[in-house]
Amino acid sequence: MALNELYLEARASLAPGQYRDFLSWSQEMLSTQLPDLTHVPVRYDNLTGITPRAPIIGLQHELRWVAERIRAEAEKVQNFLTVKGIITRYVVDGNYIAAIAALDTLFEAYGATLWSVQLRLALEQQVGGLEQQKKYSAQVRSVYRHGLLGFTTYHTSVRNEERTTITKYLDDIERRISNHSYYDDATRAYMRYRLKNEFPRSPSALSDILRIEQSHGILDVYETFVSILQDLVKEGASELYGVIGECLDVIVVADFRLEKLRLVLNPSITPALPFRPTHLSDALLSGRTRHAIRLTRRLSSTDPWDVIYSAFALASSGKSPRGGLSVSTLNQWIAAAMSCDCENGDYAALAAKLCLNFRGLSVAAGVGEFLAQLRRSRPDDAWRQWIVGLYSDAIGIEDVTASATTISSIFSQSKTSAVWMRALTGSSKIADTAAPSRLATSIFYLSTGCPDKAYDILSSEEPPKPLHAIWKMSLLHALHALGDRSQKIVLVASEGALGKAYFSLFPVVESLEDCAWEDYKNAAAPLAAPIALHLLWTRTENSQTASQLRFATGLVLRRLGVNRPSLLPDSAANLNHEEIFYFLHQVCVPEILDVTRLFSGSREVLEERKQIYLVLSDLRPERAEEFTGEAVLISHNLALDEGRWIVDRTRIHVEDVAFVRWASRELAEDYERYRDLEPVNIEGPQTFEDVLRELDDITSARRSFSPDNEADAVLMSVVRRAGDEFLINSTFGLDFYLAKNVRHHSFIGLIRGPLEVSDLITTRETETSPYHANKVWLNKFQSLDSDSSLAVEVALKTFSARFDEILLDTKDKYFHVRTSEHPAGMLFIPYSDALYSVVRVWLTLELDIETFFRFLINVFWLSLEQSLRRVRELISIELKGALVEEFDKLRALVREVGEADPAFLEFDSEVGKRSAEVQGKLDEAAQWFVHSGAMASQHLFSLEQILEVGLEATLTTQRGYSPRIAKTTIGDLSLDAANLVFVHDVLFVGLGNARKHSGLSSPRIDISARWNDLSSTLTISIVSDCKPSARAENAKRANEVQKLIATGAYSRHTRKDDGSGFAKLAAIVAQSDRGKIEFGFQSDGRFQLEVTYAVLLQKIEQLNA
Repeated sequence: MALNELYLEARASLAPGQYRDFLSWSQEMLSTQLPDLTHVPVRYDNLTGITPRAPIIGLQHELRWVAERIRAEAEKVQNFLTVKGIITRYVVDGNYIAAIAALDTLFEAYGATLWSVQLRLALEQQVGGLEQQKKYSAQVRSVYRHGLLGFTTYHTSVRNEERTTITKYLDDIERRISNHSYYDDATRAYMRYRLKNEFPRSPSALSDILRIEQSHGILDVYETFVSILQDLVKEGASELYGVIGECLDVIVVADFRLEKLRLVLNPSITPALPFRPTHLSDALLSGRTRHAIRLTRRLSSTDPWDVIYSAFALASSGKSPRGGLSVSTLNQWIAAAMSCDCENGDYAALAAKLCLNFRGLSVAAGVGEFLAQLRRSRPDDAWRQWIVGLYSDAIGIEDVTASATTISSIFSQSKTSAVWMRALTGSSKIADTAAPSRLATSIFYLSTGCPDKAYDILSSEEPPKPLHAIWKMSLLHALHALGDRSQKIVLVASEGALGKAYFSLFPVVESLEDCAWEDYKNAAAPLAAPIALHLLWTRTENSQTASQLRFATGLVLRRLGVNRPSLLPDSAANLNHEEIFYFLHQVCVPEILDVTRLFSGSREVLEERKQIYLVLSDLRPERAEEFTGEAVLISHNLALDEGRWIVDRTRIHVEDVAFVRWASRELAEDYERYRDLEPVNIEGPQTFEDVLRELDDITSARRSFSPDNEADAVLMSVVRRAGDEFLINSTFGLDFYLAKNVRHHSFIGLIRGPLEVSDLITTRETETSPYHANKVWLNKFQSLDSDSSLAVEVALKTFSARFDEILLDTKDKYFHVRTSEHPAGMLFIPYSDALYSVVRVWLTLELDIETFFRFLINVFWLSLEQSLRRVRELISIELKGALVEEFDKLRALVREVGEADPAFLEFDSEVGKRSAEVQGKLDEAAQWFVHSGAMASQHLFSLEQILEVGLEATLTTQRGYSPRIAKTTIGDLSLDAANLVFVHDVLFVGLGNARKHSGLSSPRIDISARWNDLSSTLTISIVSDCKPSARAENAKRANEVQKLIATGAYSRHTRKDDGSGFAKLAAIVAQSDRGKIEFGFQSDGRFQLEVTYAVLLQKIEQLNA
């Protein structure tokens, strides 16, 4: 560190011409005066931290200085590059253990580098998964408690977790870097480079990165120096080309990346690199795909172009990746990303994340550059294939820039050369009309401002599978350049409706951002407008887009002459099948249909959504179980509809659907990270200050829980972020509804109302002006002298002012979620050990993410109940007392001067009456702060009603099935709404199995519901007929599930039984020792399912007592 400080100080004092002499002298001093220093193990000494207050110099001088430093330590850098090449070969071959051993060799020789730590984390993840990677991360982070090493290690470790997605990671790390309280702008720029591979555009910020890197060892300095030179060349910083050339002349190490930079700066020099073989690319571009695939199977190359070509070859099969994601299987994942057969899955993003994790190796960096262009940020982004070649140790036609096509003559004539020459010049010596050549020609036209010619080519035919993604994105580019917005909408909608993996590459938001409502109306395909708007809205959640989407949905149904979306498949045979499915499944949801003016009410909308699910089960038979299950859930909600009166009685609300949608999108990755991290055991203490600091900045919630492992830190982050959005989200959160339903005048209006009716209160013009005189009551006091009349006037004005002041102070100060902006707000979630314990217990079950967040809503409401009770007490006790006191003061003051006036008796009576009325209104307002769920739980249904509701809900989803059902109930009790779900589940499983396995179209089924008052259990029994020939197979299947349940393993296999649903029911009833499940054939050949459930009940008599 001391030597680094010396160098940083010296470089600012020296002229560039003195750099080399000074560094030669310092190296000589080290070798002659301090020879033992080179033998001291440095370990992590080069990563102790940033040199404080290092002098700042300009970028050109910084580049020249670093080049001379690299020259001075060329032997060390060359040794590093040799080992790096060996590691690259090991990684490409999948020999990660050998790669780690090679990294250990570097560590022993030169100590730790950030380059090696980040690469080691990626390798440990590949070798031993999450646990091994986390152990190495904890080991490195324990070296220094503070500084860049710990921050870099922790967040690189997070980036390597399987559950981490690249898009969310980049957003999260940007937020953490930007909000870091100890980082200055220079350090933030450096950390963006180190963790995001993001380079700033200003020369001074690039200089900052180099300056900070020089606090570390020469190997990190070298890698960062090369990366900055590559970035300057990629960005076309021609004003610095002269300096870059000088630096390349100074450096005397053999590195193909430097040679590639020389070739870009001066294409006329003879390349000192081998030519890239074209066997694979020639076969691929000639249409000999099978031969190309055979070559791919034998491929083991460190050239990124070989990985890319092999990916195109594999894309022709349309298969999903067979193995795990690694550098050696990158081609399979890129192939899936470009395939028009693979279903939804952001394979390109996963591959891009791997490339970022392994970016220390050039093969991964090169493929990453290709993926950066494939995952387009704008529809008109230029294709710059030559950038990939900066990371290749061979030279080929792919490395040629559009301005240097004259050097193409050095490459042998081949199919590869011919196709790429078309992309560079628009023509080739070899005549060719095959799809790759036509695509290449269209790319040339796009790059030279001729989108009309590109459109003519791209719209004239459908592309082959491997080229589908790039072909359609190029067509999108052409339409965007032509300004044909309606056609652009049609293209986005048709490709998006397919639900294929490659659509994740499309820049939907940027493609549609210039489209106006008229463009959507003019789209030729009938369903294009609502589909495109839905694709846009799911990415932006913009309120204007949502409004256009709702209007477009109603408009298209009217245009097509149908008043119900569920009738669409039968009445519009000419529509695209995939677009119909997408429209029904994704667009025709209740929140959109509710405002199309096609339905008379919400119940009708839900009934239609249920019908849509049944239609979807016909359109996609393989997903019939999923869709019928959704229809059952809607039936359940409709059954509860008569209890929905409660909602109108409360102003305390959170939009559950919107919250779950937000949480499932924003927190899914962290939720899955917790599930992965929870079993990982890391010995020794760990610190998570960054997580805690970030969480405590959001709301002023109380926290009595501190994580002692990474899983708990992630869980804490998930729960806190979910809780904060639950409370303060501006579109669905609690504070939004408080503002809308309580604070925006309704509270004041309710309490003031009785006084306004009786003219006991007046208003004022502005907040600073006095209250108006109460002429109504002053005119009634006719016998008072002027002084007494003035006293009454003052008393009434004072009463008006104090009454409003007390109300406004209460509303504005206390009726808020507690935040730094509103520290006296009374509503908050106490994040206690107990809360996290409850959440952890639920997470031991196999919950899907939506179920988890729906459960979390209940936890949040329970946690808020203490706050809500205090608000109710504030209103019904403290506020009521304060206002009653003002009434008493008013009566006393007026009595004092006006008791003898005949109007006083009327006044006194009116004040007393209105005081009582205001107190009643305060009690009513206090009930606004009761959550509807708490009230709904008090609405009870009889056992007969619940059985009837469950049967109706189940049978509605099983069209064409008409069992002969006899039902009985035993026991006189009522169940709250929460128990409806259990009865529905049992009936759905029982009747569904009878339909699926009985072999009969109309079996006889006996259903009974029995209440056991002694044990507080409810037993549902379903006995059904079964065809004799089907009994043996069904008995065998039932025995297998019974064995599964008997082992206690059902909680892990509730998604993996044979589809009977018995394991799912077992997982539910096992939550109590009073619950049980039994099933099997009786002696008479009928199949019986009997499920006993422990129920917490409230009886109507108890509620009314």
